[in-house]
Amino acid sequence: MAIITGGGSSTGGGLIPTAQISATPPANPTSGMIWIYPADATNGVNWTFVYNAAETTYKWRFIGGPPLQASSNPSLAITSMTQVGATGFYYSGNSITVQRAGDYLIGGTSMLWTNGAAISGGEAQQFAGTGLVGRNAQQPTSVTGFTTIACGNVIVTGISASTVVGICTKTDANPGTQQCIMLVTNLLPVRVI
Repeated sequence: MAIITGGGSSTGGGLIPTAQISATPPANPTSGMIWIYPADATNGVNWTFVYNAAETTYKWRFIGGPPLQASSNPSLAITSMTQVGATGFYYSGNSITVQRAGDYLIGGTSMLWTNGAAISGGEAQQFAGTGLVGRNAQQPTSVTGFTTIACGNVIVTGISASTVVGICTKTDANPGTQQCIMLVTNLLPVRVI
């Protein structure tokens, strides 16, 4: 039995593709080629992609790997954090800069503390650049104490390389008093250039 890797044929079995670990995809790829991208080499996060020449724009389809995660415990008044554009939503320390253009799955959590005043209209949402994307998660009633608002995963299409993404939060009442205790962003690719 002979096995030829990287695109040849084999006798007595299937093809075993080779994979390249690199910050850039292989030159001149063909459909079925595997590429392993070191999304966060420091923490051992590698994303595996397979090339699909039939895709129109984003030809590298994600097939495996853990999400990138950015979390922060700002313990700051909501309005003292960084505002997303002029949206009234804020974030601090939980953003991720997208390295390659593509479609991404973004999700996460916001935890708010009332700091003595009831939270009314607590919200969390995904953002990309200076705009809100995805769907808004709301806390339906007034709460005193701590409240956690989870943003389900949403696929956001057409994100440019170097765009900052994450989860942001706001409250309708007392945003200068109420504090954001925790923000968590999870990011996975769907397909990239």
